[in-house]
Amino acid sequence: MDVSQGGKYTDINFSTWFILNAPIMLINVLIAFAYLTLIYFGAPDWLRCRKLSREEKEDEKQKTKKVTKFIIEKYEELGSMNFHEGAVAVLFVIIVLLWFTREPGFMPGWGEQIPYVEVGDSTAAIFVVFLLFAIPKDLSVFFGGELKYKFLSLDDFYRVCICFVDTITIIA
Repeated sequence: MDVSQGGKYTDINFSTWFILNAPIMLINVLIAFAYLTLIYFGAPDWLRCRKLSREEKEDEKQKTKKVTKFIIEKYEELGSMNFHEGAVAVLFVIIVLLWFTREPGFMPGWGEQIPYVEVGDSTAAIFVVFLLFAIPKDLSVFFGGELKYKFLSLDDFYRVCICFVDTITIIA
């Protein structure tokens, strides 16, 4: 019960959920980073119970170099980000902003500006899913290029939307 609201119950929205769970998420990320570093790079010297011999130190350096080289090779194989990947990243930022600004609590949000409609988190999700289907994979379409879509049938589109909304509903 929130005392600052005069004893009234306040709904949990994306912003309050994020504020409550961000510290837990950061702690878990740090623990996962420490664990993976320990597993793949080994324990640092100050954490070990015994001193390593010269051969063991050299072997450890070689393993570290191999892992670092492998990571750099895989990163370079990725190449640069294309338009489609950039569009998905931008749409992800848009949906997060829409979730944060729907009912921010300190000002009227965009969800309160639409009369006679109950706007939820799934509204933003459906909007972004629609944009994912509407934005072409390649920008050449806008400059006289050929449309290289494999069109989904309308039934497939509805199935994808329903699955996405069901997922968001289960999460929320």
